[in-house]
Amino acid sequence: MNLIEGHYQGPTLSEKPNGYGKFIFLYGKDDTHQFSFVYVGTFLNGIFHGPGKKLDGQGFKLEGEFVNGRAHGMERMYYPGGNLMYEGEYREGAKTGFGKKYYPCGKLMFEG
Repeated sequence: MNLIEGHYQGPTLSEKPNGYGKFIFLYGKDDTHQFSFVYVGTFLNGIFHGPGKKLDGQGFKLEGEFVNGRAHGMERMYYPGGNLMYEGEYREGAKTGFGKKYYPCGKLMFEG
């Protein structure tokens, strides 16, 4: 994901986010900001790249590795409130391979 709109705090190189920083993107026609997110982690040439955490406007959090702006590697996703929702492999932003999904109460829903 190239950073086009939003607010960035952190180091830059050639006017692009580089290194460890924070990016806030607010979007929405009302105060819900349901399509908004905050990313805290590593950037490379203006793109999420390396370890990071992404919190969306609905309260879901994804943490792990990002490559070229997408979740890639072992990731953990959390429900709003902090309970683990999913842990497993991602490739180019999509769940793939082995993973575990949990109900909001914390009970295992699926493994495989």
